[in-house]
Amino acid sequence: MDIALPYGTQSECGFIIQNTQAVNLPPQLTINETTATTSLVEIVNNSLNNPTEFPALSDTIFPGDTLAIAVEADLPKCGELLHAMLSYLRTNTVLSANDITIIYGGNTNQFKSLALPELLADIFDNDLKYEVHLPEESEKQAFLATAESGEPIRFNKTLVDVDIVIPLSVQLPNTLSDHTGFYHCLYPTFADHAAQSQINKDSTENKTQPSQDAITTAAMLGVQFIIKVTPGIGDEIINFAAGEIKTLASQLDSSEQLYPEWDAAQLTVGTISGHTSCNSWETIARALNTLADVTLESGTIVLCTEMDEEMPSILNALRAPDSLEDIEYHLEQQSSPHLQIARTLFELRDLFHICLLSNHDSADVESLGIAPIEDVAQIQKLVDASPSVNCVIDAHRITFR
Repeated sequence: MDIALPYGTQSECGFIIQNTQAVNLPPQLTINETTATTSLVEIVNNSLNNPTEFPALSDTIFPGDTLAIAVEADLPKCGELLHAMLSYLRTNTVLSANDITIIYGGNTNQFKSLALPELLADIFDNDLKYEVHLPEESEKQAFLATAESGEPIRFNKTLVDVDIVIPLSVQLPNTLSDHTGFYHCLYPTFADHAAQSQINKDSTENKTQPSQDAITTAAMLGVQFIIKVTPGIGDEIINFAAGEIKTLASQLDSSEQLYPEWDAAQLTVGTISGHTSCNSWETIARALNTLADVTLESGTIVLCTEMDEEMPSILNALRAPDSLEDIEYHLEQQSSPHLQIARTLFELRDLFHICLLSNHDSADVESLGIAPIEDVAQIQKLVDASPSVNCVIDAHRITFR
């Protein structure tokens, strides 16, 4: 059986599985693909004019309003979605470019890879305002509310100051590592460094409910309307939902991203596909957690990406020649929004043999206790040696739980 798993923007991980090997294939490879007949522009316009339990968006925006679109990272077709949404605002409201700010929740390199200023330059007469949320820059945060712990919630100042905040976000299963529910697209994504670090420090096994702090944040910002995009393979979209935030929070179902129960395999091959902006250490951590759920202990996990994002400094702790106890203690003392990434790699590399195909230097990958894969042909050798194989496309976006 010939298998071809897409990863990155246009790459494929191809290998052959023998009939004698037990194998589970992702649903995307076992059903007939259907071609959407409705354009993305038409879908966006229809959804904004007829949102769930909410007036047409154009009826809720008035002269003098300022608006911020809070864009979550890992959003499929990000540029196309924003183009359609901004064109709707240009046609149906009195807003000008000066009234609108696009705030990106990923890092600077992810934002640059999207080339949004160039893609969106033809909509308004003037240039739109863009901002990358930088949680470590305290002067760009403002007090919003008090957390359950009694600590202040400091939040992106632009989002606090504008009249209307519209989250443009990804619908992901709550059980994915580092994704704490429906309101994650606001909190902690656009909170300050302290809040993001605390969320990571508090994270134990997968949370399934949004925190009260996340719900409070949405309420204090006055967010009533939200857009949720459910991703398909790579940069595809399988559902676009817009409407009243609490209604969508209760209605949206992540079943499209829930795989059926699979037996664990000796070898699991997973991928991360889509735009370059989707390739980050956060998505790698989420993907590895998913792949671990269907891999036998002491088995092998292979993850294929095109990622070359700089490694977070906290990962240096994994390179230390210390005992496992010492490394674990060192991680617990850290205050970093990347703490959960380090925890995931630390825990899983002790339980599985992890292999990574990426654009990183092989020596850097190996220093983390991960085996670098430099060629897809190496994966075929692992497949040949394994009695059972699981294949998972876009493991950072689905769950088995």
